Amino acid sequence: MLKALQSLASKQQANITTHEVGADFIIGLDTNKNMLFFLKNTAEKTIENTLLLSDYKECRVLKFGKNGNARNTSHTIETLKLEFIPKFNTQPTTQLELFNEDTNIQLNGELEIVNTWHPILQQKIAEA
Repeated sequence: MLKALQSLASKQQANITTHEVGADFIIGLDTNKNMLFFLKNTAEKTIENTLLLSDYKECRVLKFGKNGNARNTSHTIETLKLEFIPKFNTQPTTQLELFNEDTNIQLNGELEIVNTWHPILQQKIAEA
């Protein structure tokens, strides 16, 4: 997956300077160009996202469970996403799904990845 992520980055004349691999996804960052790259393999297709972090004003963690919002109880999480809020209302929000109970039986490090990457992404957005 790293080669595919590096290929995605090279299309933008970017280089992956840091990355992390999840169960069915990889997330990477070019710290010099302030760009985020995300690849996720599903049964039907491969999802590719490239985000210029300077286009966004905020990154949020979205956790949803059986009882709605599952902020503090990782065992009830059904869906885990990073949501990017654009600076301008003319652009749509972007959501990167790291975990979905429908495709993955249980969490496999995704919560730790979100907890690591969220503050990094918030800092990069604030610096932009």
